[in-house]
Amino acid sequence: MRYEFAVGTSATADIAIGTVGSMMALYKAYEFGWDIMGAGDVTRTRNILATRFLKANEAQYLIYIDRDLVFKPTDVGRLLEGLRGGYDLIGGCYIIKSAPNLASSGNGQGNLVLDGTVQEVKYLASGFMGVTRTLLEKMVVELDLPVMHRGGDMEAYPFFEQMRHNDPDWGDMWLSEDYDFCAKARQVGVKSYLDTSIRLGHLGNALWRVDGSIESRHRREISVEGKRAISEILKKEALLESERIEGEVGVVRS
Repeated sequence: MRYEFAVGTSATADIAIGTVGSMMALYKAYEFGWDIMGAGDVTRTRNILATRFLKANEAQYLIYIDRDLVFKPTDVGRLLEGLRGGYDLIGGCYIIKSAPNLASSGNGQGNLVLDGTVQEVKYLASGFMGVTRTLLEKMVVELDLPVMHRGGDMEAYPFFEQMRHNDPDWGDMWLSEDYDFCAKARQVGVKSYLDTSIRLGHLGNALWRVDGSIESRHRREISVEGKRAISEILKKEALLESERIEGEVGVVRS
């Protein structure tokens, strides 16, 4: 079946209940394919997801949505608008868990201004990132990317890698897999963009939001029986959450 876009989620751990609720709301707004997998390492997983997306040839756009992000269908809608409008690499705003900083980084000439516009960035975080099929195909050809683990379950092009890098603005730095992807995109003439109107929640022991607010999530050790009972409750809560989000934003079916 052909879709306009596919969602790729690296699930090396359980998908957060807030993300499940967001995805349920998204299913009511759009038709899309959802590829969920965990290959033990986020870098390897992102590569496999992108490669399977290319091989399946069922969609024009791949949207990475991490297992711990909270979003609305309209956030995906804005990302699609950007991809349709000519951006090959575009994402949304969210805070990293270890510090109150945006996961994406600017152009080395000052902080990003979250004014609702689309801005060029040097490094775009891949937790909520849209990529065109055209960009991936261009990378394979122009960067002469090899096929790793050909014919196996882990078959993948190395779109994402972690490596040492000397940045002209920031000097020596360790590139995460998503920042490396942006560096590769620049090598083939494609810039990275951040839609600052897309504000996402990032779940950990707390829900971190772009506006700086934090909702505490206290954790306690509970029995196996208790976990099972809570699991059933959370499933119902996920359904209610998806219905609440749908009620707020309306259905935007493409």
